[in-house]
Amino acid sequence: MKIPVRIRSLRLQTKFVLCILLAACLPIITIGVVFFGRFYDMLISDTVKSEQVQTASLIPKIEERLASITESMSEIEASDLYATMFHGEFDGDPAALMESGQADAFAEMAETIIQETAVSDIKIYCSLDVDSPIYETDFGRRFLVPEDRIKTTYWHGIFSATPSASLHCPKFYLGNYEIENYDDCAYMIRRSWLVNRKFETCYLAVYYPSEIYSGLLSESITVDDSVSYIINEREAVIATTNEALSGLYHLDYYDIQALLMASNSFVRQDVSGGSVYAAFYYIEETRWFVVTVLPERQLLHMANSTFIRFVIICIASLVLSILVAIVIAHSMTRRISKLSKQMSSVEEGAPVPMKEPRTRDEVGKLISSYNYMTREINDLMQQQKKTAEELRLAEFQSLQAQINPHFLYNTMDMIHWMSLQGRNEEVSEVVQNLSRFYKLTLSRKRNLSSIENELEHAQVYLQLMNMRYDDKIDLVVDVPNELLQYRIPKLTFQPILENSILHGILEKEEKSGTIVLTAWEEDGDIVILISDDGVGMTEDEIARILSENVSHERKGSSIAVYNIHNRLRLLYGEPYGLTYQSNGGCDVTIRIPKIKKSSS
Repeated sequence: MKIPVRIRSLRLQTKFVLCILLAACLPIITIGVVFFGRFYDMLISDTVKSEQVQTASLIPKIEERLASITESMSEIEASDLYATMFHGEFDGDPAALMESGQADAFAEMAETIIQETAVSDIKIYCSLDVDSPIYETDFGRRFLVPEDRIKTTYWHGIFSATPSASLHCPKFYLGNYEIENYDDCAYMIRRSWLVNRKFETCYLAVYYPSEIYSGLLSESITVDDSVSYIINEREAVIATTNEALSGLYHLDYYDIQALLMASNSFVRQDVSGGSVYAAFYYIEETRWFVVTVLPERQLLHMANSTFIRFVIICIASLVLSILVAIVIAHSMTRRISKLSKQMSSVEEGAPVPMKEPRTRDEVGKLISSYNYMTREINDLMQQQKKTAEELRLAEFQSLQAQINPHFLYNTMDMIHWMSLQGRNEEVSEVVQNLSRFYKLTLSRKRNLSSIENELEHAQVYLQLMNMRYDDKIDLVVDVPNELLQYRIPKLTFQPILENSILHGILEKEEKSGTIVLTAWEEDGDIVILISDDGVGMTEDEIARILSENVSHERKGSSIAVYNIHNRLRLLYGEPYGLTYQSNGGCDVTIRIPKIKKSSS
């Protein structure tokens, strides 16, 4: 699609603002148009699903608390008193049994259960006559209650009308006396006590508060005017988060059972003239249902509130996007304009760098690249002048160091005295070595030689020096054969050896010593180490010998050493050259790149 010229001609800042506004507005408008009809359904579905997950997570907790109640009853059934009373015929005195050690153990166990669990009280209802002396014992006064006291309760009626052996009792199953004195929920079991060949009915009751369930149910309520309650098969509400709402949204037990079989998620129902979403969970041990009811009107109210908040957030985001777009666009275009103006100045003269950017975005990197390019251009211009001068000076100093007049004078003087003494063979040997020395020095016009040739040159030089100083200098060479054909600038070793002899070994009292020359590969380079056991050098002397400020006292070999260092750096770059270290003697490290000698 071709963009109109008018739009293409807009300023960069305006283009950036428009792009950011379109990027912010288009998704909001698209979502509003496409999903507006489904927005409420999505919100309601999400709320219902969240409530369903919350309620489902409570079922294991409710089952755990139910299990603690039934376990307390199981602990009672495992007692010796329980076995004596209900597992056979008892032909003794019931009152004596209530004063026995079994009764004391039972009482101690019951008190422990009450203190350590949710159980608030334990009672045993007996059909023995109210005048029976068992009720007058300490155990009886604490745990035994005549059956006549609870015959009018709903739970007693259930036991009388059904063969049930156990029953979980909600609040309205219990009598007022039980609720006031014990608690509002209970777990009952019915047993028969065969006393003197007569069956007496007993009910073991474990009382506990309904709050152990209603407290859990409250955790699942996140929507106002919603309710959670537990219902049993007799339509009794065991526990609820709101008694009024559980009555208003009461669902029939068997209807719940049918709905649960049809769906395991929230279902929409019409209850008490209003639509609600209800979810059901079955507790198998007690055959209870946990019911959670969410009124549809409240969900719609929440959806409206959420939608209004969404609209407000979108408007605020749009305003913020405009402000951010303006700031960002101005930041980018301002720096681009400065860069463009700065680059135009190249037409009038040498490029001038800009102030380094504080940011590292693309524009910042572009400015940094421009500054780098500017510095490189200026450096190259200066370096071009400096390099020409340094090369001229280096060549001059190199030639000066190659033909050392003092070395030649001393050698010729040595030949003269040998000839006067009639040492003709030694004179011949000196002349041959001197000839070989200068042949290696002057025969090749190239500035580069091989490590092998440089080693030969160094050994010839050491032979001449030993003939002069009575073989007091030893040279040890340890260079791998595979390194011999690599290239090295000519006259690299000899000035260093001369410096080691004249200013190191010969300054010792005994005027003798050893020079070791070794080489190895390291990180793609060749490292050559020349070590002597002379008097060493101070830090100031090391600093001067590798700079242009060479002292006059040591200017002969020192100038040549500086020349080597400078040539290596000019030829190969800053990482290469010489490194001096003095530790007793003197160690000179030469680092050069691995460059094979050409076949030509």
